Amino acid sequence: MSSSSQGVLQVRELGFAYSSRGSTVLSGVSIDFEAGAITALTGPSGCGKSTLLYIAGLMLRPTEGAVLFQGTDVSALRDSDRSQIRRNNMGFVFQDALLDPSRTVLDNVLEPAVFAGVPRRHLSGRAHDLLEAFGVSHRASHRPGQISGGQAQRVALCRALLLEPTVILGDEPTGNLDADSTEVVWETLDSAANQGATVIIATHNARLATRAHAHIALS
Repeated sequence: MSSSSQGVLQVRELGFAYSSRGSTVLSGVSIDFEAGAITALTGPSGCGKSTLLYIAGLMLRPTEGAVLFQGTDVSALRDSDRSQIRRNNMGFVFQDALLDPSRTVLDNVLEPAVFAGVPRRHLSGRAHDLLEAFGVSHRASHRPGQISGGQAQRVALCRALLLEPTVILGDEPTGNLDADSTEVVWETLDSAANQGATVIIATHNARLATRAHAHIALS
């Protein structure tokens, strides 16, 4: 399985198993994820969509093969170096939002600024603008336990977009959303791609997959 056009993020002959005795989740996967485009990953549950996202997002190491970022193999880098690349260049939307329940919605959105060492005041305006764009600004002072699952997913997307990352990865980013909210999210991801970002989403939504610039079907 491969895609041949050049991109800022590539995987080469990727293989992965969760343990030495476990079954192989991915094998021989080579993809160039294009800058300025949305790539949709589809396939049945258990085919490795989420695993591929976590590897591309430098949160898992491949069992075989390599991940290249800006032409450099980053697969074997130290965890601290991989974290720095991820922090400075990537935004991730997890399938279940994974917001910190002890912090407000606004603080969750501003979390990447904390890790990047950027003063909150420099990005509070952008955080509020993102919350407004996704229709959850009225929940800024609430805790994640006080908002719906769909609202939490939109907040997670705001968090991922805060630092305007060059790579955006989403694991079912519209899975908990109604049709109108799904459209807002898609338009935002499409806008990010149009501005040059590399956008990769795992989705079961066949209609969305057909709207992506590239479609990779895993099996």
